[in-house]
Amino acid sequence: MEKRTEKPKNFRYFLRKELLAILLLLMIFGYAGINLATNYKSYANSISEGYKEVLRGESTIAESIAAFENVLTEESVERMKFIELYSFEHVLLGKEEIKNFSYLKDKSGYLHYASFYRDYDDSMFEMSLRVKRLQDAVEEKGTKVIFVIPPAKGSNVNGEFSKGLPLNDPYRNVNELMFWLNRLGVSTLNYAEYMPNRELTFEKVFFKTDHHWTVDAAFYATKVLVDKMNESGGIPLNGEEYLARDCFTRVVYKNAMFGSMGRGAGANFAGVEDYVAYHPNREGHFRKESIREDGRTEITEGGYYDTLLDLSVFDKGNLYRNQVYSFYMNAIRPYDHVVNLDNPDGIKVLLVRDSYFAPVMAFLAPMTGQIDSIWSLEDDETLSVENLLASVDYDYVIIEVYPYNIQENAFQFFIESQDAAQ
Repeated sequence: MEKRTEKPKNFRYFLRKELLAILLLLMIFGYAGINLATNYKSYANSISEGYKEVLRGESTIAESIAAFENVLTEESVERMKFIELYSFEHVLLGKEEIKNFSYLKDKSGYLHYASFYRDYDDSMFEMSLRVKRLQDAVEEKGTKVIFVIPPAKGSNVNGEFSKGLPLNDPYRNVNELMFWLNRLGVSTLNYAEYMPNRELTFEKVFFKTDHHWTVDAAFYATKVLVDKMNESGGIPLNGEEYLARDCFTRVVYKNAMFGSMGRGAGANFAGVEDYVAYHPNREGHFRKESIREDGRTEITEGGYYDTLLDLSVFDKGNLYRNQVYSFYMNAIRPYDHVVNLDNPDGIKVLLVRDSYFAPVMAFLAPMTGQIDSIWSLEDDETLSVENLLASVDYDYVIIEVYPYNIQENAFQFFIESQDAAQ
């Protein structure tokens, strides 16, 4: 009699597992194939440019690989839909954190940076010394130097958090840096001492979906800065005339703001909010020369709208593409040089800044004859604070650093004293 061989009882279980694994692999390789077919030229160009930069010594192999990985991520087919699906999943689960604890959401819906711990940075004194060396280098010319720290959400928490959520608070670094700067005799301005306040509440100072301050906050900050500059004993600025409310029209763009934090977390998790802009009632006449991140020089001349603002950011389209914070001064460029052609002999100001100060720079421009800015995180050797100071006699140098950017690469100037350099 023929003996029947029975299949193991768990045969179907393992068969289902194998079929699921095969299906998953087909989906992964299929999606990879679609991306390769769609973005082949971008991938090839990124690899080619990275290879050339390594040969020229402009970047390391690791940096080129990282740049290519960024292209792979940013240009993934239907990337935004996957982000929103991931975002919606977190909403359904009632999560208050997202992206492996990159962002936290408080009870009022504001996004914050998260961190389980912060390494102690022992370079605070060295950063302070660099600012002091800069101040000493321009002191004989009568140039006034002011170091500025804008506010960050950090410990300025509006809503409550659930217990155990690890908020990333930068104010230990802020306080230590300001301590050393004050000890060294550098004039400082800590905006956390001015805002939020009764009139300019937390909701009016910060965006829910972005780390920047609002234009309302930046406008008030410009007034505070002008007062500080006038108190320094330098050439005064006429803030009362140029920063009067009738000089601007306050315009609200509904559901236009979707900040960098929101783009990382997804609109389902973060939401979308309004953007308030101050439109100038005086056009003026300016000439702006900018160096873009790709190294190209861009020159524009005309009124306030033509040179200092970019209305195209409000064109309806992809929320992930329209970065409305770039409305003022394109947010950040490695270098900007703005001449007020209505007052070319006015005071000269240098801003060493990040994107936080973009609106402030636009508000200051009509009060100055020339206002230049260099990106504090720019590592292009052809652009340096030292070279600018040697070529132009500035009346004011304003150094602005966002609290979460307090690190040595934001202080790329006067790294060693002039005596040591000689």
